[in-house]
Amino acid sequence: MLLTGVDNHRNGLGAMPPLHAENQYGKPGYEGYLNDRVRTLPEVLRDNGYYTCMAGKWHLGAQPGQWPSDRGFANSFALVGGGAGHFADPFALCDAEKPVTFYVEDGKKAGPLPDDFYSTRGYADKMIEYIRHRPAGKPFFGYLAFTAPHDPLQVISGWEDKYAGAYDCGYDSIAARRLEQQKALGLVPSTVAFDDIRGHYPHWETLTPEPRKEQSRKMEIYAAMIEYVDYSIGRVIAELKRNGTYNNTLIVFMSDNGANPKEPSDYPGNTPEGITRAYDNRLENYGKDGSFVSLGKSWAETSNTPCSYYKQTTAEGGIRVPFLISGPGIAAGRTDTENLLHVTDVFPTILDYARAKLPSVHGGKELHPLYGKSMRGMLSGTTQRVRSATEAVCFEMAGCRAVIKGAWKAVSLTPPYG
Repeated sequence: MLLTGVDNHRNGLGAMPPLHAENQYGKPGYEGYLNDRVRTLPEVLRDNGYYTCMAGKWHLGAQPGQWPSDRGFANSFALVGGGAGHFADPFALCDAEKPVTFYVEDGKKAGPLPDDFYSTRGYADKMIEYIRHRPAGKPFFGYLAFTAPHDPLQVISGWEDKYAGAYDCGYDSIAARRLEQQKALGLVPSTVAFDDIRGHYPHWETLTPEPRKEQSRKMEIYAAMIEYVDYSIGRVIAELKRNGTYNNTLIVFMSDNGANPKEPSDYPGNTPEGITRAYDNRLENYGKDGSFVSLGKSWAETSNTPCSYYKQTTAEGGIRVPFLISGPGIAAGRTDTENLLHVTDVFPTILDYARAKLPSVHGGKELHPLYGKSMRGMLSGTTQRVRSATEAVCFEMAGCRAVIKGAWKAVSLTPPYG
């Protein structure tokens, strides 16, 4: 939806492969890749004179003809699947992912990764390289899709102990502290009670010492992964400043969903016993090459404070994420907690700033209309509302559904969430 501005049930990703239901196979909107009834953001910008490049996760089509180079990117280095080991061994998260766990570069399968490869650093390096060597005189569009902090929780050497001891107080305490900080910042009403957001997990005081150590260590690694993403974004911004384009560049940052509740054994075909046999998950090896640990429900919901639940659901913890945008004409330091925005709004907003036009027909086929709306009026201060109180936005993911309209939200969750 980010790259097409069109609802996923129309653009080809109505279900995430390999999670199609039997009645979805072969149906329009459920092809498992971006279909020919949409144009991607890089395709439209390329056709309007832009140089386009990307580095990071793709997961929008695994077969030749569906890769980034086929959907508008002049240069690309991409993980085709949904997630993998972050080091030089990009192991698949489960057997179902093995056919799509590989990298492509500029339309060809990439060779072996360097011995010192780490995904976040590698993606930032590629983006800096592409920006540095872009065609002279052309505006550019860069898409940097970090896989971190997606599991497996793995962090680059030298960063593994940056948060040592920071989470020993436990997730209940961290969630309460974060909620009070959010109230102080005006992000949530002062009337929100902590008891209203206590989650769907065993409370910290019920855990014995060893599980507490394991849980604390997971969050330490997760936090270090995120800080390294911040550091890597800073490297890219430094390159924009070095080459003189920073002040004329629109920069958009967001997460793709709420924090991930999965354990390694939750992936299709995996079992706790199989994970124990295949990976070195001793506590002292957490976060290192050869380990496969993940955040789990407890820290996931804490990371989504004050929202309930997490990724894979259409509860607020699954679909509400931070969204940061800066650039020419956008007031610095403004916070908006009132507008109802949707991921598809990014597409028309960028076209609006780039003065680019989306065709209604391509290849003789009528294209699906955009689901998103431009945010430019809100960002420039000429208008306050992107949507009226009577307009709704709708979501569906693996049977979990939601509708938001004005101050109301209706949610339907599937087992094991509902």
